[in-house]
Amino acid sequence: MPGTSDYVDGTYLQQNPDWHVPDSAWKVKQIIKILHRNHIIPTTVFDAGCGAGEVLRLENGMIYRRKLHPHLHYFSKRTAMFALSDLGYEIIDLMYTPRAIDIPAHLGEKILKIPRKLLFAIHKDLAINLLGGFSLLVLAK
Repeated sequence: MPGTSDYVDGTYLQQNPDWHVPDSAWKVKQIIKILHRNHIIPTTVFDAGCGAGEVLRLENGMIYRRKLHPHLHYFSKRTAMFALSDLGYEIIDLMYTPRAIDIPAHLGEKILKIPRKLLFAIHKDLAINLLGGFSLLVLAK
């Protein structure tokens, strides 16, 4: 797992020059899943993720800020919910997306695939906090 300095000193970019663009189609499937689950056909969509920015194309201002701070995210489920609530959003649904299980990127993720599945089946939040490899997808209005 990368250290905080990897995102600042360029190490992460050097090791992941595509910023995980190939994962974008998988992410769209996860978004469609949560929308279908809630019987929602959105009129607008906002992508506030820390991925490659390919799920939705970002405008120049966001792209500029992303280049300045390319991969910083320090949200837990709890802090993300507080931040969204503080900004006036109503949480409709949320789900964890199992990227490291569905599309493991390297040997470490492949090795942790089974432990992640087992622990996630027992206690989702514990699995995320101990083993990582999941993203939080939040549906809000």
